Amino acid sequence: MAHYDELVTPKDRPQLQEPLHIFLERHGYSVEDYNNYLKAAVASANGNMREAYVKAAMAITYDFEQKFGYRFPYTFGGGHIYLGSNPDLVPKYEEFDKLNGNYKNGSTLGVNPNWGTKFNDKQMKLFTHQDGTVYTSLGLDCSSFVSWAAFNTGQVDYFEKNAQSMAHGYVNQQTGIQEFIPFGTLHAINTDFFGRAGDIIWRRGHVMSIVAADETNGIYYTAEPNCGAEGTKIYRRPIESLTSDSREHFIIDMDNFFKEPNEVARKRI
Repeated sequence: MAHYDELVTPKDRPQLQEPLHIFLERHGYSVEDYNNYLKAAVASANGNMREAYVKAAMAITYDFEQKFGYRFPYTFGGGHIYLGSNPDLVPKYEEFDKLNGNYKNGSTLGVNPNWGTKFNDKQMKLFTHQDGTVYTSLGLDCSSFVSWAAFNTGQVDYFEKNAQSMAHGYVNQQTGIQEFIPFGTLHAINTDFFGRAGDIIWRRGHVMSIVAADETNGIYYTAEPNCGAEGTKIYRRPIESLTSDSREHFIIDMDNFFKEPNEVARKRI
C-alpha cells in the first residue's frame, strides 16, 4: 500500500460521466478485465476477510483513480434501500433499479458496468440530496459502498441478504425509525480503542470504511463516497476532526464479524 498521505489525492479529479463499460472500452479494457483485477486483489488476502475487505474497497477508490485518473460518482440513495412505510421513496428506487439493470449496488459481485451513466432531468430530480445538491450520474452512496466491499470479500450467500443492514441499519417496523445494527463492537471515537484497516467509522447518516490507520499520529484514512464534489475516494480523517464534530462518531470493531460473519449475523438478525 502507498504511504498513508499518498492515498489522499487532489480534490479536483473528475468523476465518471459515462457508463463504466464504455469508459473501460475506450481505455482498452473490459468490465471482465477489471473484475479479474478485483478478484486477484481480493484473492491476494489469502482468506483474510479483513484484508480482503480493504482490498475490495481500494479497488474502486485509490486503485481505479491511480490507473485512470477518474473517480466513481456519489449518488444519494445509491444503494441503501429502506423504503419502510415511506411511499415517497418508491419512485426513486424504481428509477434506480432501471438504471442499474440487473445490478444492485450493495450486492453486486464485481463492478457495476452502469456506474457513471448520466441522469436525465427526471432522474436528477429524484436523486437530488436532501440538502439540495444535484447529482448528475449513477454511482454509490456510503452504505452501498460498505455493502459492496463486504459482498466482494467472497461471502456471497450471506452478504446478498444482509450486507445492507450491516452498512446502514434497518427500518424498525414498530416505530418506523431507521435503526443501526452493529455487526461489530461499537467504541466511541474518543476512547482508548484505535480502529484498524477493515473497521468502520459510523455516525448517524454516514459510514466510512477504514483502509489505513496511523495510530502514531491519530489519523484514519477512509474509503467512502461523499456527498461533496469529490466523489468516491480516500479521505484523511484525523481523530480531532471527528471528535470536534457535533455529531457523535463511533468505531465499529469488525474483528469478530470478519472471523465468523455468519455466526455474528445469526445473533443480530
